[in-house]
Amino acid sequence: MTLLFSRLLITGAKLKHPNDDDIVWRKMTVAQIASQYNPQVAVTDSSRYAEENRAASEVARSSLQGMLNVRYGQGPRQILDVFPSSGAGLSCSGEAPVLLFVHGGAWRTLDKSVYSFIAPPWSKAGAITVLPSYGLLPEISLWRMVEEVREAIAWVHANVRALGGNPERIVLAGMSAGAQLASMALAHQPSAKVVRAAALASSVYDMDAHRWHGRHKDMSLDEALVARASPLHNPPLDARLPISLSVGADETPEMLRQSRDYHDKLAERGHPVQLHIEPGLHHLSMGRAFAQPESATFKALHGLLAETA
Repeated sequence: MTLLFSRLLITGAKLKHPNDDDIVWRKMTVAQIASQYNPQVAVTDSSRYAEENRAASEVARSSLQGMLNVRYGQGPRQILDVFPSSGAGLSCSGEAPVLLFVHGGAWRTLDKSVYSFIAPPWSKAGAITVLPSYGLLPEISLWRMVEEVREAIAWVHANVRALGGNPERIVLAGMSAGAQLASMALAHQPSAKVVRAAALASSVYDMDAHRWHGRHKDMSLDEALVARASPLHNPPLDARLPISLSVGADETPEMLRQSRDYHDKLAERGHPVQLHIEPGLHHLSMGRAFAQPESATFKALHGLLAETA
């Protein structure tokens, strides 16, 4: 079947379970959508990137005097790590700005410990880094993940001053699934009220993409949830919020389009928004840009943290 199939599907006919070669969304077949939105397929030797990140993160945890596995909610995975500032560059009046980073992992894998490697350069720069974990599919729903990230923000705002951080200088960041979850926090009070800026990388801002392939069937996406959980349809409440968007130049065309579309949406609303396309990086290496002082992603985030003073 071809485009006729997709029209029947979209108009509510009972025809279900499309074949890989059926055209279902944006003139793409099921197989094409799956390849565009699955980095495990798009990136050769994909498993090594998480392994390398884990190794670098173990080194980071051993070198920083952080507080690990602090509970911020009742969910089994609602714990976070806090890594202190060791420099004075970004600090002001004895308090450091706060980088709250939400990890990626396709809403079903990874946790905060895989991203500890981003903390050392920010500690040196004078910021506190907070890394929360959150529940994953299929144990909890996509919407519950959104709520857990919002609860992490609330905990940080309420508690970070006792840890040497300034609760009025919180910058929210996220990678991949974490960027989608972070974006949805910006569309919600009171989360939006306490976040001063955001840095988001390599995400899906229109969740409709994931309705059309099998990898995320347990996400239970329908039109209502797509509308509710897509940052593209739920922009930040504060139209003045500064935002940095990043995406790897070697990511798939669809991932690049998602970032451009979200950038254009934010620009139309008047946000001070930047879009950085990082050369030589793909979806599984893109998170490392947050820890590389020479990257445009790092420089933009440093600027956002500095501007909160």
